[in-house]
Amino acid sequence: MQALILKTQFHPKVLERGRKYILAVALLMANQHDYVYLREYVLPREGRG
Repeated sequence: MQALILKTQFHPKVLERGRKYILAVALLMANQHDYVYLREYVLPREGRG
C-alpha cells in the first residue's frame, strides 16, 4: 500500500478505504482469463467510449 500511496499521491485514508476493491481489481487484471465474467462488472469494456 505504501508504494501505491507514493505513486498515486492519494491520501492514505482514501486508499485504505478502498483496499479490498483495489486488491480485487488487481487480481482480476492479473488473471484475466480466469475471471472473465467478473471482469465485466469491474473493468470498463474495451472500445467503449
